[in-house]
Amino acid sequence: MSNSNPTLSFIDVVVVDPHDPPRLTTLVGYPGAAAAPTQRRLYLDIALTEYVDRQRDAVVHEQAVSGEYGLPAVLVWVRDDARLTHHTRTPTGDLGVKGTAAELAGCDAVEAEDWAETDQHGWVDLRAG
Repeated sequence: MSNSNPTLSFIDVVVVDPHDPPRLTTLVGYPGAAAAPTQRRLYLDIALTEYVDRQRDAVVHEQAVSGEYGLPAVLVWVRDDARLTHHTRTPTGDLGVKGTAAELAGCDAVEAEDWAETDQHGWVDLRAG
């Protein structure tokens, strides 16, 4: 007997139009509440030193995976144009970098000269120059 309702793969869920697959960025981490009620947070490490805040509607798909030390984590697919804020806690404070998912995907660290372009809150505009 065949199953008339097979389980959908993440491709079936994410790719609505095979002629135009969405542009996505993936993140892996530990989900939690963000400071803003309209956002969710994804901690990128178990020391909780790096995390990304994003709007709730930025996620296209989410799947449970095994994280460090067997802790439950999630693999999250977000739209490339989704606004994210990447926080890194340092000994001198919290560094927040805002940008789209696509912009932040290629950003490992903020270079020293970028500090000159920060506003009074310490945010770096990745779209600047």
